[in-house]
Amino acid sequence: MEIVSLVVAMLLAGAIGGVLAGLLGVGGGIVIVPVLEAALAFVGVDPSVRMHIAVATSLATIIPTGPSSSRRCLPLLRWPWPSRWLCRLMTRIFRTTYHVVS
Repeated sequence: MEIVSLVVAMLLAGAIGGVLAGLLGVGGGIVIVPVLEAALAFVGVDPSVRMHIAVATSLATIIPTGPSSSRRCLPLLRWPWPSRWLCRLMTRIFRTTYHVVS
């Protein structure tokens, strides 16, 4: 039963974080990190590393969402050429780094 309540808490935190990010322009981490910290405490993770894990998990979600959203939005916008060029360069650097690391 503990795992069910943990999954429900994570789903609610994700939904609330997404709504706040969309409506108020705040990062979803403002909701996700405290909920992750509480969930890790509930599971019994050592307090000395609990907050580090919560923050790292929240930041790790940026890795897939950042490049995918920029790749989706780039063709739809009419940016001045320096911004477009810089965005494409950063996307290529990310792809190369991702393939080298994985």
